[in-house]
Amino acid sequence: MFHAPKRNRKRGPYKDGTEKSGFVTATINKPPRECGNCRWEHHDVCLNPLTDKDEQVGKMFGLKRTADGHWPVKDSDCCDNFQNR
Repeated sequence: MFHAPKRNRKRGPYKDGTEKSGFVTATINKPPRECGNCRWEHHDVCLNPLTDKDEQVGKMFGLKRTADGHWPVKDSDCCDNFQNR
């Protein structure tokens, strides 16, 4: 009997970025999904609680948290939690 290979249920087969929040930088991201248009971006940091807890952001993209503990973002970065302003 043939059995299809099992997929990782937490992560879809086409998911980009980090596993928890799907954060990606401009090198991977494609507009129109951009931090510059997101309600969670404020003064070049991401205030989304899920992205804020995602430690892979720093490991995958070499980012360091700001003094107030948030991840710095550029207008062309984004994550799975994008919400239009």
